[in-house]
Amino acid sequence: MGQSFLFSCDKCNHALNSSGELDYGMMIVVKPYICSSCNDVVDVSVGKFGKIIPKTMLTESQKKEFNHCPDCDSQDLTEWDTKNHPCPKCGNKMEKSGPEYCWD
Repeated sequence: MGQSFLFSCDKCNHALNSSGELDYGMMIVVKPYICSSCNDVVDVSVGKFGKIIPKTMLTESQKKEFNHCPDCDSQDLTEWDTKNHPCPKCGNKMEKSGPEYCWD
């Protein structure tokens, strides 16, 4: 079961929910990325059934399901620094709390 945490920035008061790292649910595998279009951190589906699917191995139908922003559908994604958790708005280190909820 995957988990989502609250990340908060003390400097600019931005807050977001994310797994904060590569995380596995029963069906979907997610990884946090910064979406350049949304300018925010989003958990992006990168695999399923416990396995990451490399971009080069995706079928045409899987390309529509994986490796794009779940909010705006953009593929202009940058891996989020999962050790330092920088705020996507101001760059300050975000504080992690929770988990807020579990997902499957």
